[in-house]
Parts: sequence; structure tokens; C-alpha cells
Amino acid sequence: ATPEALIQSVIWAVAHGDTNRMYQLMALNPDADLEKFAQQMGELRHQAEKNGPDAFLTNGPSEVRILSDQVADNNDHWLTTVETHADGNSGKPERVRIRLTDTGWRLVIGTNGEPVHETFDNQP
Repeated sequence: ATPEALIQSVIWAVAHGDTNRMYQLMALNPDADLEKFAQQMGELRHQAEKNGPDAFLTNGPSEVRILSDQVADNNDHWLTTVETHADGNSGKPERVRIRLTDTGWRLVIGTNGEPVHETFDNQP
């Protein structure tokens, strides 16, 4: 229902290798590489089955904060986010593209089969 809920759902789905849920949370651009995306979803499921959700939740972000929400074009927005890990360290800010669809917010998948994103250097 909200961009925040989308981010939380993506983290949960990745941690649990729930590729069905991941597909539901994605909006594919017309030029997206569907074969590469399907391959990445298979790798995600394999890693989750091999390591369990606790491995991702321990080694992945403990929190993702949304720093800003900017309107892009059409029904898209750019979310600037930053991850905080269990050890207290923060990652670099990143912009991810999300799209409002008739069924809610979705993470936009680009030509390379990955979420459309940009990473920024840490700001002072």
C-alpha cells in the first residue's frame, strides 16, 4: 500500500527465497531481460534454501530507511534509501525506481533483469 511496505515486503521475500512474492512485487519494463530476471530469481531461491532466511537477515540489512521520495515520470517514483546493518554500519545511499500500479507499489526491473537503481557516495 505504501513505498515503505514495498521495501519491507521485498526484504522479507528475498530473505525467504519467496520468488512467487518477488514476482508479485516487481514491475517489468518492456525492455527487461526476462530470462536473466528468471535466472536471478532461481539463484535467490537456491541461496535461501541453502542458507535459510536467518542468514540473509543476519548478513543483510537490519533496516532500510527511505530518505526521500521523488516523482519520476508516469506513475514512477525514485526512492532514496539507505541500509543499516546489524553491526551498525550503513551502506551507501541508493535510489531505486518504484511504480504505482493498479495493485500497489512495485519495484521496477530494467533491461539487465535487475531493479533500476543508482548508488551514491555517502553524503557528509
